[in-house]
Amino acid sequence: MINDLVIYAARIPNLSEQDIFWYAAALLAERQKKITSYRQRNDRLRSLTAGLLLRQALENDCDIAIGDTNLLLTDYGKPYLAGRPNVNFNISHSGDWVVCAVDKQPVGIDIEKIEVPVDLKLVKHFFSQQEYADISSLHVQEQATRFFQVWTHKESYVKALGIGLYMPLNSFTVGISDNDYSVLVDEGKQLWFLKEYEVDKDYVLTVCAAHNLFPPTVTIRDVLESNKRLVV
Repeated sequence: MINDLVIYAARIPNLSEQDIFWYAAALLAERQKKITSYRQRNDRLRSLTAGLLLRQALENDCDIAIGDTNLLLTDYGKPYLAGRPNVNFNISHSGDWVVCAVDKQPVGIDIEKIEVPVDLKLVKHFFSQQEYADISSLHVQEQATRFFQVWTHKESYVKALGIGLYMPLNSFTVGISDNDYSVLVDEGKQLWFLKEYEVDKDYVLTVCAAHNLFPPTVTIRDVLESNKRLVV
């Protein structure tokens, strides 16, 4: 049962191809197909870690069984559990990390590794004029941090809406607050709350929720711990 918003993070493990095969066997057929479709080993590891972390979050912590018949995709490609409108989750990965948010209400999460320098042409293309002006006025290192703060705010918001990049990122402006969280009001006057967390100094992580009841910390998980029995 889901009582509150919970945020999980897992560092992507370094596994052999044989171990990837064995751990993937515990996951849904669709996830197994996705893992094997990647040509690069790092991509297979990210997809495997995402599947294992989601399984831990829903089945082990929330006592919610997931299967090939009840894990479906919306028209916009967002996964959801059929018949469980009060179970909402979202996953993101970047670099060495996979993160997952689970809540009773719509939720979005995004993590990005900070890369320096930032291409201001990309900022001008993807962000609003106000965001571009704010970022371009900063020094190079500050530009990178602010860029990924804005990016994860925007990504987590559109993922919470469930429409992904079908909403252009330059069609709205987000504010980066020094307070505990930021607030965004959508076209329907719905309030959305965005909060940053730090799991690694080289990454930016933002969660978007329909309420401001954020947990104080991120729960760090070892995705292999509860699945070691699968490897022989």
